[in-house]
Amino acid sequence: IALRPKIEQLIKQEFPKMEFKIVDSVKNPELCAQFNVFSNPTILVFFDGKEYIRKSKYIGVSQLKSEIERLYNLVNN
Repeated sequence: IALRPKIEQLIKQEFPKMEFKIVDSVKNPELCAQFNVFSNPTILVFFDGKEYIRKSKYIGVSQLKSEIERLYNLVNN
């Protein structure tokens, strides 16, 4: 997925306290079903174990950054 390196870099550079994990939906269909993920790519962003952001299919990196940034600053200040 061409989007993966961009998002991985974004998280590492801009949000160092976050973890970046990838789940292969073909190898882990049960986990995807548990989180109601039925399309690729899907990005889920959690803070303190709660899902705050869900993006599927057409994901704008700059929009994702601004959404994460707002929550990240609230949680980490």
